[in-house]
Amino acid sequence: MESNGGSPAPDGDQVTRRSKRVVNPPATFQTESSQATKRKRDGGDEDHGMVDDDDELSELSELDDDDESEEESDEDADAYVSEKKSKKKTARRRKPAVKRVKTTNGQNGLSSLPTRPKKAVRTTNIVVDEGFSAPEGSLFYNIFESSTAVDEIAEQWLSQYKENGDAATTELVNFVLQCAGCNIPIDEDDIRDEENCQNRLTDIQSTHQDKSIVDYPLIAKGKGGGKPFRDLLFGFFNSLINLLHSTEILYEDNNLVNTLYTWVATLSSSTLRPFRHTATTVALMFQTGLVSVVDEVLRQLSRIFKRDAQKVGHFIERFRGRIVEIATRDSEASVRVSAIFVTEVLRAAGMLEPNDVDEIGRMIFDLEPRVRKAVISFFMACVNEMNENMVERAGGADAVQEAFGSIEDDDFSSPQEGWLTIKSLAELLSSYDLSIQESENPFVKRTVTDIMTKSEDADARISLAAQALLEKMPEVRNWEMIAGYLLYDHSTSSKFKRSKSNISTEQLIKSLVAPRPEEEVVLLEVLGASAKVSLNQNNNLVAQGKKLSKLEITELHDNTALQLAAVIRRLLNKYGGDASAAASVMKLEHLLDLNIFSHLHQESTAYEKLLDEICTQFNRHNNREVLVEAAIALLHARSHDELEEMVDVKLATLWDEAIDTLRSFDKNYELGTRGNIAISQLSDLGTVLLKIGLLSKISDCCTLLEAEGRDVSSSDPAISILANVVHRGQYDQADANIDDAEDEAVGLAIEASLFYFMWKVKSMQHMIQSGAGVSDKIVDYVSNIQDKFWTHLVETFSTRAFNDDLQLLAAGTVCDLHVLMGSLRPYIEQATASGSVPNIDGVVSLVRPIEPGLVKEFIFVLDGAEKIYAKRARKTLNDPAEDEDPMDEDDEDEDEDEDRDQSLTKLERMALELQAEKNLCELAGKYVLAISAKLLDFVGDSAGKLHRRLQRNQNNLGPNYKEVISYLDEAKIAEALNGRRKAPRKASAVPAKYSAIGLNGASTNGNQGFKSATLVENDSDSDLSDIADPDADDSPEGLRRRELLDDDIEDEPEADRSTPMQKMTVDDDILGD
Repeated sequence: MESNGGSPAPDGDQVTRRSKRVVNPPATFQTESSQATKRKRDGGDEDHGMVDDDDELSELSELDDDDESEEESDEDADAYVSEKKSKKKTARRRKPAVKRVKTTNGQNGLSSLPTRPKKAVRTTNIVVDEGFSAPEGSLFYNIFESSTAVDEIAEQWLSQYKENGDAATTELVNFVLQCAGCNIPIDEDDIRDEENCQNRLTDIQSTHQDKSIVDYPLIAKGKGGGKPFRDLLFGFFNSLINLLHSTEILYEDNNLVNTLYTWVATLSSSTLRPFRHTATTVALMFQTGLVSVVDEVLRQLSRIFKRDAQKVGHFIERFRGRIVEIATRDSEASVRVSAIFVTEVLRAAGMLEPNDVDEIGRMIFDLEPRVRKAVISFFMACVNEMNENMVERAGGADAVQEAFGSIEDDDFSSPQEGWLTIKSLAELLSSYDLSIQESENPFVKRTVTDIMTKSEDADARISLAAQALLEKMPEVRNWEMIAGYLLYDHSTSSKFKRSKSNISTEQLIKSLVAPRPEEEVVLLEVLGASAKVSLNQNNNLVAQGKKLSKLEITELHDNTALQLAAVIRRLLNKYGGDASAAASVMKLEHLLDLNIFSHLHQESTAYEKLLDEICTQFNRHNNREVLVEAAIALLHARSHDELEEMVDVKLATLWDEAIDTLRSFDKNYELGTRGNIAISQLSDLGTVLLKIGLLSKISDCCTLLEAEGRDVSSSDPAISILANVVHRGQYDQADANIDDAEDEAVGLAIEASLFYFMWKVKSMQHMIQSGAGVSDKIVDYVSNIQDKFWTHLVETFSTRAFNDDLQLLAAGTVCDLHVLMGSLRPYIEQATASGSVPNIDGVVSLVRPIEPGLVKEFIFVLDGAEKIYAKRARKTLNDPAEDEDPMDEDDEDEDEDEDRDQSLTKLERMALELQAEKNLCELAGKYVLAISAKLLDFVGDSAGKLHRRLQRNQNNLGPNYKEVISYLDEAKIAEALNGRRKAPRKASAVPAKYSAIGLNGASTNGNQGFKSATLVENDSDSDLSDIADPDADDSPEGLRRRELLDDDIEDEPEADRSTPMQKMTVDDDILGD
């Protein structure tokens, strides 16, 4: 039997195999005679066939490559296609494209398939350079298409450069353009005319864009692109820079470097992504090569100086300053490390000036651990040199040994030779620390929003230096020796000070080791770092240098803690009068493991004495750092159940004194009126408010703050007095002399009052949960205090026409207060369901939404915070929508701020930027919490206004702000609470362009499309920036309005739904942005 096309009948084997494949006859395709027919192919009968889908033709081609006959019947082909289509449908879960039937000789039916069907080329409107080819002999061809080594190619280019510099430079720039996927060359005239570089590249970019070429080698996934391309590119430029270094062209021919810099830098600022990405990558490769050259030069210098330092004195004299500059200011840590080793050799040879020695020595405070480790030897040499000078002044080593005599190994309280090293170390560290403090500008003040907050701050520079020295200096590791040195009485009699002629050698030596006050503070920091390491069991093992059993290690740890506790109490007795020293000593308490004192009852008395000393410091000082450290120590102690009762007795005494001091202010002043207290008294008021706030963080303070006063002149509860102080935040007129002190006092009162509400809500939750319920008396009392506190907060932030820290704190606290009361909802719902808890309706009255009228005020505060951060971070804000209020612009204030910022260093400006970002994210986070709890921006005519306002600049103000705003999405909140994200309701209803983004802008478990979309949105200079509109509404309704989401979208093949831009961004590389 033959087919219509005259094909011969298949043999028996073919029939047998065909019968296995055919399951259902493809009757559907034969009945579709009404479909439009396709044109006939040019050729004989055996070439007649159907131009099928790409995937189907690929499958058929693979089928024909087997041991089948050259042609098959129409029935066989249809059965095979039907089976393949059925499998594809099951795997892809989408409808297949409809087959169109071809009519041959006027009759309906399927023509025979070709023997070797030619793969159809997928039609697309994107032009891609196949293989990124280049003319043979060009630099691009030699590197990527020939087998020549990159070192040899670099040598060939250098030879060409020596013959004709402009021609070689032209070829190198054209090579960079070809790496960006652009085959439009420049000529030597363009190289000579550097001033026209920008215009020429603009023309090239415009012409390249007209070709619609979107692929380029750096991101290409196929042959000739991607990582192999980058490796070859890096290898070439690395070889080229090493060659330029060895031939000294890098240093003698400035024209080459300047020309390359001009063209590559201009390309890196292009609005076209391939140009920008490629040029930036090339620039980084240049920089990496140069850093490698510098590192190698420094290594060679180090070897030369070690061998022939005296012979190269002239060279050293000429370049010493440059070497010191590299060691202290280079941006690469590895380069600084190499330079430090060079300076160590110069110091040993006596070829460094004293200023250079000090500048290198200060690197012991560097933030980079590798640099601190590298400078240890240099720093220790300086300490040893000071130690030797001290010994010479004391009369020599024999005199020193005779004066100190011999002591026991475990005697750390008697003078000993190690104290000379400790004195030298303290003197050197204090001098370096003082020089750094003098160069610093205290430009960033501690804001009222975090006065009572102590986060896990980074270690101070003294602690960092001590940690680096622990491995190399035995005196630093021995914390008992440092403690003995500090506790020793170094004072001398007045007669000894007056008459130096009668000073004995022993007295002279003891006077030399006596520390100055600033040195004692430094040593207290060193003591803390040393004790922290000693309390670590693993480090104790190393320090002992022998194997210890687990029991022995535990006993050693316990003994160390007990000894340290006794030392802390003695240090507080000696240094308690100095605020900075007292704060450093109380930090040592945080290192103690209090389980030791709770288990060893005989030692609890010793710790109680330590607590007494800490409470004395709390009452004694007005210094904020001392008070915070003391409060942390008390909180640390109260966290242990065995010590809780002991700590509560101490806290009761502190509470009585703090509240009595507050009532004395209430008697003498009207605390609700701003400006009626002198600046000195305002400072004292701020101190007592700080103490109350810190004590409120340690334990439940409701009973104490609700107790009425015994004196008629101040009978109001302390919480009511605190609420009155908040009223001082109402801004009437500016007074630069007292504004800062007034705002600080108000901020402290706000935080102390908020802690009261936290404890009160926790108490009411317990009452509801226990079934006792909350009485009407308690509800009415809390309601009255809440109304009073809320009113004063609103007056505080709404009466200020400018953005300051107190305004941010007050606005955020209003949200905190409502969210705090809203946390009662689950308990109310549970109690309502059970029906056994009395007076639950009264508690319901405490949970109130924020008045819609305040939304405008909240937006005003947000505007100010956004403007400050945008100015600090040099970011652009989106324009308001048509239905939003226009942004206020004050050019005079901005000019003043810019003039003031010009006097700041880069590090200072960075600190101000971080502080502004912190303030913005904290405020936005509180808004988001209130909105998510359905307590803000969900009722009234302005419902949703704040929500939209928060999202206006979501993509413009950095990743931290964007992450905060992302929690407006309920799916994001569910993911945070439950550890997984809710599935979208209609995933198939979202176009492929937005398939990786949830309906509210949140990411789903998708593919690389989300990464590409994010890159486009965040890159305002990108040529793809028109794809994503940061102001657009990504809700389902907004997508429908923009015709990006239909009510019913048929599933289509993915290739048909994707756009050229998406095909490019899927394979995009993150380095480009």
